[in-house]
Amino acid sequence: MLAFNMRDYEAAALAYRELIDRLESEKAPPETLRTSQQKCTEALVFAGGFVDSLEVWDRMAQDHPDSKEEALRMSARAKRMMLQQGDELLALAEEDLAAGHRAKAQATFTATQVLYQKGGADKARLEMLQKKSKKFSDPPLDKLSTGGKP
Repeated sequence: MLAFNMRDYEAAALAYRELIDRLESEKAPPETLRTSQQKCTEALVFAGGFVDSLEVWDRMAQDHPDSKEEALRMSARAKRMMLQQGDELLALAEEDLAAGHRAKAQATFTATQVLYQKGGADKARLEMLQKKSKKFSDPPLDKLSTGGKP
């Protein structure tokens, strides 16, 4: 099994963001664009290293009772950091959308949703995300394949 570190995911996220821009400008097939968006979202989620950290600390809390208190503290920290990363990605998604990079914005917004869910976002944050989700929703397929033109 290959092990990826945070820098690998950061590099992958940047590369996929650039690829999505190129695919969108070249009017690539919707399936190709969606695959790149999914891979970009995954790379963005794991780029901070906090998802993996959360899993490690949660496992540590279960498997090592003598370290449970410290592991729970570190698990809570990982969740806070995931929420912060989600906030930063949400701002980036909004910038992408404002700049006309819809597909890239969608991938980044989806990463925000994942991080908020895994990070245990509170009700207010989830409601705010729900309100913003409409502007990031997928356009009809016929508009995707024609670059937004009917």
